[in-house]
Amino acid sequence: MQALMLSCRKAAELVERRSFAPLPPVASVQLWMHTRICQGCGVYQRQSGLLDAFLEHREDGLVPQLTEVLEKRIIDAVHTDMTGTT
Repeated sequence: MQALMLSCRKAAELVERRSFAPLPPVASVQLWMHTRICQGCGVYQRQSGLLDAFLEHREDGLVPQLTEVLEKRIIDAVHTDMTGTT
């Protein structure tokens, strides 16, 4: 039974990997079991699916790219959240 249990980090990795290719059967069962037990990972899986669907149906077909200015704002915001200072 322990071999079938995943950490949340591994479950998130499998959710994302599944977006690009089918999972091996064992990994698929592990993810299914984990998302039935872990409410947070179940929500993450559904949100990831919604984002994938949104990106597939965009009118322009383009995925926005981060600019240097936006990237700096994101890094600064994360740093501020982690340290409480800028």
